[in-house]
Amino acid sequence: MDEKVRITSQLILAICTCNSYNKIKKRLLLFAVNNLYYLNDFETYEELVDAVGQFIHYYNYQRRQHRLNCLAPMDYRSLLEAA
Repeated sequence: MDEKVRITSQLILAICTCNSYNKIKKRLLLFAVNNLYYLNDFETYEELVDAVGQFIHYYNYQRRQHRLNCLAPMDYRSLLEAA
């Protein structure tokens, strides 16, 4: 089986096996697949793992959310912990 097909099937399986109680995980996986995997062409599994690590860092530390007063999730969490 081609490496790209194998990785794609693993990602889709991970999304499909999320139960309804874990909507956040399902939403994150769908967001990652749509914005990371399909927009890039990874040659190796290690490139994909590195890109996922960068994506998770962006998602937690750089992505601003309007509902969090335009703060990144970790900035908002730090602000709450300091209060």
